[in-house]
This record gives sequence, structure tokens and C-alpha cells, in this order.
Amino acid sequence: MADSAPVSLPKGFVEFYKDIETWQNQVFFRLKKKSSISQVDAISLLEQYQQPLIEFTEFEVDIDDYQEAFMDLVRLIQGKRDKSGEFMERLLADKGNLPYEEMIRSTMHYDRGVFEQLQEKLGVPCNVTVFVAQNALRPFLRVFALPYEESIRQDEDISWGQGVCPVCGALPSISRVRFQDGRRFLFCSECFTEWEHRYLACIFCGNDEPNTIKYMVVEGDEANQLFVCDKCKGYLKNYDERNGTARNDMFITSVRTIYLDLLAEQQGYGLRETDFN
Repeated sequence: MADSAPVSLPKGFVEFYKDIETWQNQVFFRLKKKSSISQVDAISLLEQYQQPLIEFTEFEVDIDDYQEAFMDLVRLIQGKRDKSGEFMERLLADKGNLPYEEMIRSTMHYDRGVFEQLQEKLGVPCNVTVFVAQNALRPFLRVFALPYEESIRQDEDISWGQGVCPVCGALPSISRVRFQDGRRFLFCSECFTEWEHRYLACIFCGNDEPNTIKYMVVEGDEANQLFVCDKCKGYLKNYDERNGTARNDMFITSVRTIYLDLLAEQQGYGLRETDFN
């Protein structure tokens, strides 16, 4: 897929996220070398516990490794985003006092409490620190997902079938329809897991009634689509490889297609909670 989009994006927007992903890949490979990884049958575990793996499987993050990753990312952002430079300076100045364990925990549970406290203490906007903390944690989640990814990807029976990631429990950011067989896979931007889902079914409410699940496209951009549900008004972006090229970088595809999120909002659709508990 070309770098251009049918809707103008802010200058340097996609390039910034490409830099983030390149950095995350470097951290991921460094962590992978330190880890002992063997394949695990995730499907039997998911069928037994009916919860994302992270809920009942040990997920450990070395605090020193996370602090190093967090500060590396702060320095990267400082060099790439002038408007955030002052905030990054404040985080760097207080690097020895930041509550890294609490930030990991809060990031995992979508709890902004500790970040709101940091905003009061350091004057760094909550959403800025959340962004850094979340992106710093992603390489660790990707390593955690490695033992399970093969069995999940090869599960043709759609044993999981939920609209949240079977590994880390996050909502998918986008899905793709495979060129070779037309099967639809959801993609998690947190741990990069892909899992199969029913083609025309809402990931939020499970609705699969004809004429209430449909897709929308921007003219001239048929590969990038919006799957929308008229029952719960939820949506998910989708990349159809049959109308584009196979095996795109789904993380960057999700970033590049932010115009579809804006289109969904304009049409009255929004991201929803899933029925999974």
C-alpha cells in the first residue's frame, strides 16, 4: 500500500509512528534474545479458562528493562516532536523517581490514576505519559505473546471467537481479510497477536444479522474499509488484501487509516466495550 492516503494527514504523522515501531522492534528483539521461548498450545488453555491468557498466565516485566525502554522512548519522542520536548525533559529529570511498577499495572488495567498524579506533580499531561507508558510496554507484551501466536493463528475452528485479544485482552485496532482464503483476522496493536473472527459479525455485540453488519469505504480506497454494526453502533477498520497487497504492516496500516476513524465518528459509530467479561 502506498504511503499516501485519500485524506490528508498531519505532516510527519505516519513517519513518527514508523519511528516508534522501528524502536519497538529493536527493543522486542533485544528482549527476545534474553527470553527462553517454546511453543505452547494456547487453544486448550483458552478453552479451559475462557479468559485472555494474561489473566491466568504469569506476565513478568523486569523493571530495569522497562525503565530503560521508557526513557529510550522519551528521548526518541524528544528528538522527533518539538511540541512535546518540554514534557519529555520533565520526565527525564525525574526518571529516578517515576513509579514504573504502578505505570505498568495502570497501563494493563486502563487505569489513569497514577498518570493523573504525575500530571499534578510534573505538569506532564496525562495523555502524554500514558502514550509513552503504553508504547514502552508493547515490546514486552509482544515477547509474552510469542509462545502462543502459532497455535492461535492456525486455529481454523475459531475456538476463541471473542472480540478481545486472546493473549493480552486488548481490543483489536484493525482486522484484515487474507488474500488466499478470504478469512478475517483481528489484529492487536498491543502484543501484535492475530486471531480469526467470523467474517461478518460484530466484535462488540456479536451481531451477525443480515443487513445490520456492513462495510463502508472511501472512494478510490477499496482496500481500507469500515465494518460497522447498526445494532450497537460499533465499528472496526479492516484491510482487505484482495483489494490491495498481502501482508501489510497492520500496526502502520491502522495508524495510516485514522481518517476511517473520523469517518466512523461522523456517521454515528464509535468504539464500544465487548460483551466479553
